[in-house]
Amino acid sequence: MHRIQRQFCALLLIGIGALSAWPAHTLAGQTLDGRYDRFMEVHEQTRGQSTAERATAMSVAFDNGFAAALARDPASMDSQDLATLFNSANIAHAYSIQATHLQAMQRAFGELQARGLVEQRSFSDMHAALMASRQFEQASALEKEFPQWDVETAPTLAAASNSGKTALAVPASGTTVTRTPLDVDRGARVVVISHPLCHFSRNAMAAIEADPALSKAMARSLWLAPVDRKLNLQILQQWNREHPEHPMVIAFDRAEWPDFDSWSTPTFYFLQDGKLVSTVEGWPSEGNRDQLLRAAARVGL
Repeated sequence: MHRIQRQFCALLLIGIGALSAWPAHTLAGQTLDGRYDRFMEVHEQTRGQSTAERATAMSVAFDNGFAAALARDPASMDSQDLATLFNSANIAHAYSIQATHLQAMQRAFGELQARGLVEQRSFSDMHAALMASRQFEQASALEKEFPQWDVETAPTLAAASNSGKTALAVPASGTTVTRTPLDVDRGARVVVISHPLCHFSRNAMAAIEADPALSKAMARSLWLAPVDRKLNLQILQQWNREHPEHPMVIAFDRAEWPDFDSWSTPTFYFLQDGKLVSTVEGWPSEGNRDQLLRAAARVGL
């Protein structure tokens, strides 16, 4: 765990630490207290695992632990149990980005709204989940329903491509994004899971730009921001202005990248004709120059 903390930024799950810190007694209702406790035990037990491993574990724990609650009509549930179900589904979705977990959130949120129990935190979580699931129109509609609370404004999605591996192209200005196909299945490519808010990513870029050998090896690199609950378009726009040779795009859906186990930043995936050949993880204080050069040589870069 120390290695991961030292070399990586785990941007993917911003906000989950605060959620998981809620005492169970503040969430538990008449029947779901023990289920919530067991669900959060899995959350603690899986710390330090890869993105894919933790997503699977949290999905299974939620789907199994809350199966009976999910089968019920939300209108029949005690309000505290309803809130517990919503918050548990929110945590599961933040790890999995699965449509079923989004739907569980939406069903519970709808009933909370019908009872006048929506608070700023539950609104923000619902909006963030819609953003991560790329349901931008629904996120925008939610903003209009609750104008009293500020959140990141949902972007406008331009004409979309849904073929193969795709990303949201970051506009030079404004908030209109386009889902564009990515040409990473031909020849040698490097996909760098990265983000400007991660200082390890920034350090890696600085080292690459300052080193002719690294610059050559990384010439065909794709800098890919992970699926997150915020787009941070202005921050990405600034990165793209500062690094025009390595502009960053935003992953549309993790499921399009089944070979990528980790979405911590930075992670360097070296591909040959779309197949994963090697991985270089993190950016320690001494850098990863030799590892990157060896991995690049393996794919002919």
